[in-house]
Amino acid sequence: MHIGNRIQQLVEDSGLSVTGFAKKINRGREHVYTIFKKENIDTGLLIEIAKVLSVPVVCFFDEEEICENNQIGKISGSGNRVQQGHVNVMQEFQEREIDNLKLLLTEKDKVISEKERLIQILMKGK
Repeated sequence: MHIGNRIQQLVEDSGLSVTGFAKKINRGREHVYTIFKKENIDTGLLIEIAKVLSVPVVCFFDEEEICENNQIGKISGSGNRVQQGHVNVMQEFQEREIDNLKLLLTEKDKVISEKERLIQILMKGK
């Protein structure tokens, strides 16, 4: 995907004017138009743009899975669950990662307990 085109699309979808977007990324308006034409972009600038547009950096590379245009900047939800486009996807990913890390900690604790038991057996044998 052409990153400049994707940035332009996200800026338009966000409702920001080019001038407003330029101010938020501390660049001139003409520089923003140059960015829109680029196929590649500096990582630091890309991260800054992602923050301004409130999207994850991956949004510039994978528009279908995480960055559906109709979800950017719109909030929907009911009860205790609020969804704001890509934020909910990232939260679910982080929750799965936490569950996996908890499982790893449990397994580590089991290994440590077994090692401590083995040490006690060896100490008694001396």
